[in-house]
Amino acid sequence: MSRTRLSPAAAFAIAQELSTEFGPSSQLSDTGEFPNFSDRQLPVNPAAAEYYSTGAIPWEYEHLPPLIADSFTRILILGTLILVFGSIYSMVLPEAYSLWSGLIKPRAEDRFLASIEVALADGRPLTLRQRQRLSAILEQQDAGRILRQRAEALRPELSDPIEDETPDEQPPVRE
Repeated sequence: MSRTRLSPAAAFAIAQELSTEFGPSSQLSDTGEFPNFSDRQLPVNPAAAEYYSTGAIPWEYEHLPPLIADSFTRILILGTLILVFGSIYSMVLPEAYSLWSGLIKPRAEDRFLASIEVALADGRPLTLRQRQRLSAILEQQDAGRILRQRAEALRPELSDPIEDETPDEQPPVRE
């Protein structure tokens, strides 16, 4: 008998120790039967009652640290949810990202640039937010341009025909 908020790991450990200490039979109880539940001043802890009825400790309380064993079901549910959402995410996100980067984002940037052109044609100055977004678009374009220039610098490597190489053949050495 104990507090109901006592952790199950502690309740199993206490119940096991009490059964070991006070397990021999007495006039009021049989061998291994402890405590005598006739005195009910405190509520019976469910984990202790389970131990006294079965005589066994669940495997997670025997093999895992108490903190993890007490939270095992919640950890298992959380891990399962992460696995399920991760699987869905990996299947859906690549398509959503290609839709965003290939269609939605360029159209949004085009509309934004058109609105800036109209504002400048009307003689209105750009707001701070418009200037920041324009700066971000230009930085992305510059990064893309640099990547394109690096790829173009490697174009002469494609002048030779592309052939499948077998593992036994060595690639030709250029001089």
